Amino acid sequence: MVVRADSDAAVCGDEPVMLARDSGCPVWIGKDRAKAAQALIEANPVCNVIISDDGLQHYRLARDVEIAVVDGARGNGNGKLLPAGPLREPPSRLASVDAIVLNGERKLAAFLPAHDAVYGMRFASSTFSQLSDPRQQVPATYFADKEVHAVAAIGNPQRFFLQLEALGIKHHAHGFPDHHRFHAAEIDFGAGTEIIMTAKDAVKCERFALENHWVCQIDAVLDGDLAKQITDQLGRSL
Repeated sequence: MVVRADSDAAVCGDEPVMLARDSGCPVWIGKDRAKAAQALIEANPVCNVIISDDGLQHYRLARDVEIAVVDGARGNGNGKLLPAGPLREPPSRLASVDAIVLNGERKLAAFLPAHDAVYGMRFASSTFSQLSDPRQQVPATYFADKEVHAVAAIGNPQRFFLQLEALGIKHHAHGFPDHHRFHAAEIDFGAGTEIIMTAKDAVKCERFALENHWVCQIDAVLDGDLAKQITDQLGRSL
């Protein structure tokens, strides 16, 4: 099915809706990745590049470029595949991808195989948008003298909380399972409080948004020119 900016996250998932909004590009989902990709092409004939989120292990998909994202802080964990460990592919798979993106700290980079294309990635955030009215934006200093609660239902909530700490925002942290479907009562911490959430969580909380709900706007910043490597490889594949 096609996912649009106004699609219901409860039906098609939080990440697809967020990607549709942020990218402005056609977004499709489906249990069969190959069929979903074909449906996207048929609906958008001018499209000549498809990015498959979490597509590395879907071997029925033809691919011209493979990018693996690795948690720089936690590394390979116990080195085991799901459900016994955190990995979707064995560590040896990293040697065959075209590029590795190291998300966060590089202190555990020793676990990576020798590879010519390793890009560090960090997240930069400085602006907060009001969930009920995105036109209202404030800097991190707005929360300096306020009681703040931070909620996150992402793969590693602690990373989000550390980002807020780095911005000087003191807060009470509330971590939830990845893709958790929020109810209004779960983020009601009483009068006089401010609630900060990720953009991924915001798409699930819009239906009960209040003026004290804020979305942390985050941009990914990469070391090196990954975009050039991708476009060069795509050019050679044509």
